[in-house]
Amino acid sequence: MSGPLEFSWLLEFSMKATVLLGAARVAAFLLRRSPADVRHRLWLAALFGVAVLALPVRFPQPVSIGVPVQFSVTALGGTIPARVSTGAWSMWSAIWIAGIILALGRLLAGMATVALWTRRARLMNQVLVSDRVATPLTWGVFRPVILFPACAGEWSGDQMEVALRHEQAHVVRRDWLWQTLANAMNAVFWFHPLVWLANAELRREAESATDDMVLASGVDAADYAEQLVRVARSISSTVPLAAVPMARRGILESRVREILDPLRRRGQASVVSRAAVAVFACVCLVPLLALQESSAGITAIPPAPVPPQASAQIAPAAAEPVRTVRPQGAAPKPGLAEKPAQKPEAVAASSAGVTNPRPLYQAEPAYTEDARIAKVQGSVKLSLVVDEQGRAQDIQVLTSLDPGLDQQAVEAVRQWVFAPGTKDGVPVPVKALIEVNFRLL
Repeated sequence: MSGPLEFSWLLEFSMKATVLLGAARVAAFLLRRSPADVRHRLWLAALFGVAVLALPVRFPQPVSIGVPVQFSVTALGGTIPARVSTGAWSMWSAIWIAGIILALGRLLAGMATVALWTRRARLMNQVLVSDRVATPLTWGVFRPVILFPACAGEWSGDQMEVALRHEQAHVVRRDWLWQTLANAMNAVFWFHPLVWLANAELRREAESATDDMVLASGVDAADYAEQLVRVARSISSTVPLAAVPMARRGILESRVREILDPLRRRGQASVVSRAAVAVFACVCLVPLLALQESSAGITAIPPAPVPPQASAQIAPAAAEPVRTVRPQGAAPKPGLAEKPAQKPEAVAASSAGVTNPRPLYQAEPAYTEDARIAKVQGSVKLSLVVDEQGRAQDIQVLTSLDPGLDQQAVEAVRQWVFAPGTKDGVPVPVKALIEVNFRLL
């Protein structure tokens, strides 16, 4: 994926992720009176939906073949040599990968930190206590660990029990697993602000849902709110990203207000609510996935004439005309002539039993002088049908760039030779989309 295609993919993905997360935000607002566990599942489904949008999931449609073409222009004028892109990383790739490395590095550093705290923790009153921990927290999925701060030694038995119930509720809900996956997605899609917002909402709703579980266990709301405030006051350092703490200063006020609200609906999401969240995610995802275009990566093949014997092997014999069989001695009906064979209809490459056509020879388009002087760059998208002989037919310009470059792209693709697509092993005409990128270097 080279520069223009890369940026185009990022832009298209960002727009679809914005639509999905925006719909989740509206749904969360409409569900503001519902239990926090319902909204937590909603944001979790939305974030996983964003991940699905980034996967190469496609609906059946014509195969799209991206053919980046670069042109090297010298200051002396003269000829313009053209070459097929080697797939080198562009600036967009470098920036994106750098951001992913930094964000994942922060997450892994947090995991290493809480693992070190766990190894150095000491057992006190049947709980692990660490001098480094500022608030009760939990981490891990297969063998979850709960750590308490050193100041927990001054808490009463009831206060210790409340804090322990809170962290055990996080363990039961598997909040560390979900938040870790959400943080990993944050690292991959760090450039999208709504992904950060969705991650923050996921954490906030997880804390609210955990508070509901603690209160449902019989803990007094006022005592619980007082315990949260006491824990928050003792926080003197940043909690690692790879831990699920009992209290965060940024959302403490809203949590206390919700805990003390007697009209607030609590409890866990019902089966109906979970099914509704799943249906909502599918309803939002299906149209967005349907808009995606199938993309097949093509390995750059240096232009070389195709041997005649290779062409003869991929071209099937010409179909004979269809003949009408009549009983011997019967005369043909007046006004009716024997119909010639109809041209087979092209099929979509993603149909069952269909293999995609594969370029064997790619002619290189020329950069017109007018386009070079005007510094025209961009993409020409063509639709065509690769017939049973592996030749491009019915070429049409879907996305125009420049009249001269459009014509050059059409003429070049007209000379291409493909290994034809097949259906159940038989060559058939296949619909295709080809995107030719013109770029001046």
